[in-house]
Amino acid sequence: RIEFVHQNFSDYYAEYGVKEGGNRVDVVVALHACGDLSDMALKFAQQNECDFVICPCCYPKRYLAPFKPFWHSLCNEDEVDSLSRIVELDNESRNDESRRAMLVINSMRRRAFEEGCVNVE
Repeated sequence: RIEFVHQNFSDYYAEYGVKEGGNRVDVVVALHACGDLSDMALKFAQQNECDFVICPCCYPKRYLAPFKPFWHSLCNEDEVDSLSRIVELDNESRNDESRRAMLVINSMRRRAFEEGCVNVE
């Protein structure tokens, strides 16, 4: 059975988070998951112990307060701000720096997921 849901993920998360005996989520697919949506989708997949495909983008364009991605706790506030700015550089001469910043952020996301720390707020 496949169910497609078109809804604000924050609302979906609040309504359908982990429930005893509730609807089982088999896979989380998040395409164009801007900013913290990538981290929230990882948290949701981790809590539901399911597979996931998450395609992050627009790293600094969406912040879902009070949700705080775990990777933010691995740096100080200035480093989070710097990484978020470098990721969005679109000048051809800065592509390498942008890709490296994406790699750093996604590596921290992976570490958080592997260590079961995605749910730190």
